[in-house]
Amino acid sequence: MQARIIPVMLILSMLMFTSSAILATVRNSLGNNKKMTLHCRSKDDDLGTREMSPGETYSWSFRPNFWHTTLFYCTVSQGSIQGYTFNAYDHQRDYKRCEDKCFWDIFDDGIYFRFEETGEVDLYYDWLK
Repeated sequence: MQARIIPVMLILSMLMFTSSAILATVRNSLGNNKKMTLHCRSKDDDLGTREMSPGETYSWSFRPNFWHTTLFYCTVSQGSIQGYTFNAYDHQRDYKRCEDKCFWDIFDDGIYFRFEETGEVDLYYDWLK
């Protein structure tokens, strides 16, 4: 019995570490030289709070978990917008479009996803509504 458990555990552990790393990036693209505060975290990792100058980016890398439930969320505060939280990486939503990179731009009207292939941005979280 024990001889069967070890190969199964070995295979499962190999599967857990075969996911490619994802690089998530958030950029302060606010106008008028505005700073913002960003706090990103997951269920297991708190990446801390940082004040970001205009044009500054913050990136972190991770591997999606075996169960495909990886979720990183960030809270943005700037000017009149205080404590707006968005999902920076949600495996169910992003595993195809963020094959190895997920890039978010924080603009005055909301949070945009940037498509790596084209450089186009799409308003994903409209905090003015």
